[in-house]
Amino acid sequence: MTIKSKSKPNNNSKKIFGRKFRGVKGQISMEFSILFLALLASVVVATIIPGLFGLDKTTEVAKASLAHGSLSNLKSNIHMIASLDEGSYKLVRVKSPSESTWSFATRNISVSGDGYEVSASLDTDIEMLNSNSFYVNTSKLLSFKLLNEDNKVKIELIP
Repeated sequence: MTIKSKSKPNNNSKKIFGRKFRGVKGQISMEFSILFLALLASVVVATIIPGLFGLDKTTEVAKASLAHGSLSNLKSNIHMIASLDEGSYKLVRVKSPSESTWSFATRNISVSGDGYEVSASLDTDIEMLNSNSFYVNTSKLLSFKLLNEDNKVKIELIP
């Protein structure tokens, strides 16, 4: 006796995770595709726009941080020279941020640039020998000669 099946076997069936699927085409609904594209567009916009507008702010913060470090180094060396004997001197090198203006007053030093200003107050009198302010175009090392003389620290910018 032979048993015949009424349905024909489908040779195009695929096995996915151990299950057989016959002739099923993968389709997604129109609503799902619109929601997916909207989500993708919102992720792209949310990551690109802050990156574009944040680049300028990041550069500004980096320049201000470099100015703060340079000013702190110069201030600590001025305090050290002021505590030493008269006639003592020291050469100090600091890295200046680009497009910055250095200003020296009797007891104050400040570095300002595009969107920032960092200043330091000193306990001792200082005197700038070259000029009271100067502008730095590009980021470079500045060399200062600090000299303890006449109860004040004299600062000379070495070119």
